This record gives sequence, structure tokens and C-alpha cells, in this order.
Amino acid sequence: MRDQPIFRQSKILYTTFDRVDALLPGSVVHIKGLKIGSVKGIEYQVEADNMLVTLNITGTIPIPVGSKVKLVPPEVFGAVSVEIVRSNNSQMVEWESFLEGVTELGLIEKFS
Repeated sequence: MRDQPIFRQSKILYTTFDRVDALLPGSVVHIKGLKIGSVKGIEYQVEADNMLVTLNITGTIPIPVGSKVKLVPPEVFGAVSVEIVRSNNSQMVEWESFLEGVTELGLIEKFS
């Protein structure tokens, strides 16, 4: 589960979530199921009352501006992971920038 890039060059992106629901440093970051990186860190931001998530991107898939980051509940892959949903924009994100974070309801939340 823990996958911190040591010898690979990584690129950093940031996102925020209201809650991270058991997401951990080292959790997988993927696009359409293909692993492209891992969660580098998670910090609680007191002023904004949210969680800042730092992503290490080691894959080579371009990420367009306007792409979104979503938490994938554990029932999908066995552990909480992060999925980047690519937009159709032709302009690519700059590294060290922010992507919008969205939270998907888990199976339990859908029925409560």
C-alpha cells in the first residue's frame, strides 16, 4: 500500500477535501485504474477547515487543466485511493498547482 517514490522523479500536485476517510500517505493515485503516483502527504488546514493532500505524480499521462481529483471508497479497490478524472481541456496543468477535490459517497453513505 505504501509507495513513496524514492528513485523516480516525481511531480507534485495538490488538492483539498473536507475529509479524507482513511486515505494515507502512500495511497495509490490513478487515472482509469492505471497507477500514476501516490499520496505524499496529508495536512489539516485549520483556517480553511479542510485537508490538504499532496500528490506525487510519477506517471507520464498528461493531466489537463480542469481535471478533478476524487477519493475512491475502499469497496472499489480494497483501500481508499485517489483517482484523477481528466478534463477535455487541451491545456495541461502546471506542476505544483491545485486540482479540485470531489468526494464520492461510499456504499454505506449511499444507503444511510
